[in-house]
Amino acid sequence: MPTLLNQDVFSRILSHVCESLTVYEVLKAIPKSHAFFLVALHRLCELPIYLDTYDPRAATASNQILDYLLSSHQDEAGIAESIRHLVCLVEHDKYATRLKHADEDETENNDREEDLQQENEEGSTADSEEDVDKGEEPQESEGGSIADSEEDVDVEAFHRRLPALFSKMHQLESIDYHNTPGLGLSSDAVDALATCGRLRTLAVDVTIPRRYTSSEESWADPDSWDIEPFLASLGSSVTSLDLRHISQTMFLNLVSHADILATYEHLSSLRMVLYGDGVWDWDGFGSPNRSASVDFIFPSLKIPALRRLELVVGDLTISKPRSSGTPLHLVDSTLLTELSLEIHQCNLYYHVDTIRLFEGISYMTFPALAHLEIKDSNTNANGRLSWGDTSHTYSREFPGLVTPFLGALESLTTLWVDEQVLLPQFSALRFFWNIVDHPDWDTDMQESVWAATLRDVLGRVESLRVGFGMMDDTEVGYVLGACDPAKLRQFGFEWAWKEYGQADPLSPALLAHLARFPKLTDVHILFPRPETQVCGAPNPTIDLITLADVASIFRCNPRISRVGIGNSVVWERHPGRLQFESSTASRLDTATPAILLVSDGSAAPHAGVPRFFHAGYLAKRRPGEERGRAYDDNTTPLRPERGEEIEELRDLLRRILVDDAS
Repeated sequence: MPTLLNQDVFSRILSHVCESLTVYEVLKAIPKSHAFFLVALHRLCELPIYLDTYDPRAATASNQILDYLLSSHQDEAGIAESIRHLVCLVEHDKYATRLKHADEDETENNDREEDLQQENEEGSTADSEEDVDKGEEPQESEGGSIADSEEDVDVEAFHRRLPALFSKMHQLESIDYHNTPGLGLSSDAVDALATCGRLRTLAVDVTIPRRYTSSEESWADPDSWDIEPFLASLGSSVTSLDLRHISQTMFLNLVSHADILATYEHLSSLRMVLYGDGVWDWDGFGSPNRSASVDFIFPSLKIPALRRLELVVGDLTISKPRSSGTPLHLVDSTLLTELSLEIHQCNLYYHVDTIRLFEGISYMTFPALAHLEIKDSNTNANGRLSWGDTSHTYSREFPGLVTPFLGALESLTTLWVDEQVLLPQFSALRFFWNIVDHPDWDTDMQESVWAATLRDVLGRVESLRVGFGMMDDTEVGYVLGACDPAKLRQFGFEWAWKEYGQADPLSPALLAHLARFPKLTDVHILFPRPETQVCGAPNPTIDLITLADVASIFRCNPRISRVGIGNSVVWERHPGRLQFESSTASRLDTATPAILLVSDGSAAPHAGVPRFFHAGYLAKRRPGEERGRAYDDNTTPLRPERGEEIEELRDLLRRILVDDAS
């Protein structure tokens, strides 16, 4: 007997929808007077709301959204105060760092005159805002008028009105503020955010691009965000803090306030991007580094309750074994339950082959560490994307990682590493793995200890993304053979596609290995089949062979519920049967389940899929290209285009506020 759809059931259904565009379509289909409309609107306010000034389309809609949310009609509807997660991108190319030439002085004088004229007009602008507050229909602000070009985007007008918006957002729990390149989070905005009693998560760019007067000055640090207002208000209440684009100047400023940070008993999660901005402690010789040198001292920040630490660092910074002053010495290691390291190439012309961080910290203890993630963001994308490309792929060695570091992590249940992080450099996985099985081999004690330690670690983890490079079915068998079928829930790896035929299905031996794990729910292949475009914006072309690969993984083990290929490209199992064209149907039997693409990776990493899938290949696509292009930097996602999504929000607010008012 069918069950009547009530508000509770409808709310549960929408709780599984993580795409705002889907919720907008649902809202379009429901009359405003229907009870389900408020349920859908509530779900929309739980999802990230985006405001963006980067391109004319998004900027125009974003300024119009501010018009609506700052109106008195909004106060009656309570939309602004219901928003839980806000993402503000106060950015524009006109703020990009560049050298200033002498002939720009005249332009600057003209800009000053325009600023004076703008100040004179602020009085009339305030009057118009007063009219809106009196209950009149919201009018388009100057910043909200249609922008014909990028030069017409009024980022300053948008930036000035943000404090007024923040002061209305009483239910705000998380804000993500981007300004690279753009306008930084102002002290007035921070003061307004301090009134948001539920705000617990802050992510912010902490450097501000500026123009330079000479080529020598361009190596100096960019301007820094004024952190004083944050420390005086918001800091003591946030539980999660993400500081991006940290320069040396900004870092030293943060360290100088360590005594204040020592009072932040609620701060449990910290992410710091210590890479890419300024030149840190460059000695002036050769090319400047994009991160700290091997000798830079990282003192303790004294945060008393930190449990989760995520660091983005340059490879040079952690290439030397040190017993003190490493990035890991920023926090108390005995308290950490989660540690994530993302390693980038510090100098574009120099590749660091050995990361010796774990050699020097062997004395440090991590008794509570349950989750360890290492992303080695080196330049290996191109060689994997073409069947005929035989170019060398770089690998780094991480001495001290497996033994003694991993072996000492008694609480470890999650190990996520990629590339060849676990494998000694220039060594074959098969050789080292067989050491334990062949004790009569002529090997040194260090190799034997390495193999035995790693087997013990893999036997304890529940979630595994393994870093042995490209593996065939035999090597996957080695790894899974060390895992406990009663524990393993997630398995991610890089498949050696080129060891098999271009049109061959996934190896039956691989599927047999996956079938042995009754608790396995998530499987992730980090790189796609060469020369198949599995994701990209706006509409991915999903290769039929890839679909067959995904379906075969679902079919081999009924407990598997999600399969990913590439970064945030995820399918889910669904009832029904999947239909293929005749060329592919021969691979499938009548038990093949239906699959649903829940994330195409175009906005990777995707918040709607588990963090486990936030790794691997990021598809790159440029406008006008039918297929994605390969880039050496395979870790930095392209800037998502949010224009359509922001326009949908504007249209919804117009429907609710303006139509009701009229």
